Amino acid sequence: PTMKDFINAKVKNREWFRPFGATVLKEHSSDWFDNTEDSPYMLYTYNLIKEGVPAVTHVDNTCRIQTLDRNTNPLFYDIIEEFYKQTGVPMLLNTSLNGYDEPIVETPQDAINLHSKGNIDILILGKRMIDV
Repeated sequence: PTMKDFINAKVKNREWFRPFGATVLKEHSSDWFDNTEDSPYMLYTYNLIKEGVPAVTHVDNTCRIQTLDRNTNPLFYDIIEEFYKQTGVPMLLNTSLNGYDEPIVETPQDAINLHSKGNIDILILGKRMIDV
């Protein structure tokens, strides 16, 4: 429940009210949101129709979602699918990967540099996982 606040304060260093999006497994998106179409680019905002995902829900009970199918990004899909198996929630918080006043990460080295600042516990690069 406090992940949105943690990321805004510790990683992004931005205002508390800024919303995040979610990447949701495509086949489960209409179980959680009032959408019936694909949204692979996080272009649309949908109302949440289930409880239990405060980290990705904005104050007006909406979320800008990215629907994901296995063919698009199998590694990311597998991570979310495993999270779903363990929690019953088929989505993860999604935001641009950058720190405060920094450009969006473009290379693996950029990601490692951001991770090394200590506010991100685990960094996954392809099939590699880097932890603190």
